[in-house]
Amino acid sequence: MILGNLGGARAIVLVDGDCALCHGFTMFVAARDKHDRVRFATQQSEEGRYLLKLKNQPMDLKTIVCMENQGEDWTCYKESTAVLRTMRHLDGLWPLLSIFLWIPPIIRDAVYRLVARSRYRVFGKTSSCRLPDIKTRKKVLGMASLSSSIEKSDAKLHVGVEKLTDPSLFESYILQDLLTVCYFTASWCGPCQLVSPQIEDWVKQNSFGPETKFLKIDVDKMRPVAKRYKVKTMPQFLLFRKGALLGRHIGTNTGELRSNINRFRAAA
Repeated sequence: MILGNLGGARAIVLVDGDCALCHGFTMFVAARDKHDRVRFATQQSEEGRYLLKLKNQPMDLKTIVCMENQGEDWTCYKESTAVLRTMRHLDGLWPLLSIFLWIPPIIRDAVYRLVARSRYRVFGKTSSCRLPDIKTRKKVLGMASLSSSIEKSDAKLHVGVEKLTDPSLFESYILQDLLTVCYFTASWCGPCQLVSPQIEDWVKQNSFGPETKFLKIDVDKMRPVAKRYKVKTMPQFLLFRKGALLGRHIGTNTGELRSNINRFRAAA
């Protein structure tokens, strides 16, 4: 159970994984959480969906959700209340912002909704996630926290995409005389979780032939490989042949990815 393996965490913040503003808020909170009281997940991730279902809450990307430890149970807060209650767990003077909880929610939430409605237009969407530093990464709920049924379903990939979890096998794959496309992803990356099924379907539907192999790599399980090739943003695709790195594609534009793959296939 996720809630039973959080150590001294006092709050879990669930955000929209596609929202650049939400990503910024996550980084802001993580940098000021010196006492490690806060954990994070995107609402679109397996962990986020699991927690929302556990608390009988619908997925609502227009609001962040703050699940706060109340002793024997966890209570969910949304919109401006979620932001202010998150501030209570930070270091320094930030907890003083909770004084705004005295303002009626109808007023606070009106301001929150105004920002939420324009967040994509003003701050944009993110089609990729930067790899956080080690301290921040430990605050993000990982796949190991999920029930075995979720882990089991995650292991089932479409034909054409192989899941690689053993760093010692990486070299043997990329040294082959075929085009190896390494698809780097992360369980905590919102855009990765959304696009992963689409990528796997795309690989299945596009017949690249036996001379092209696709490997799905979780950066948290293959950290030495990710560090070696400086993979700091996900989703990211690295193209190899005979051990040589031929190209790199960041993001979810499958049209550009297909062009890169076909270019290097033709050059073989």
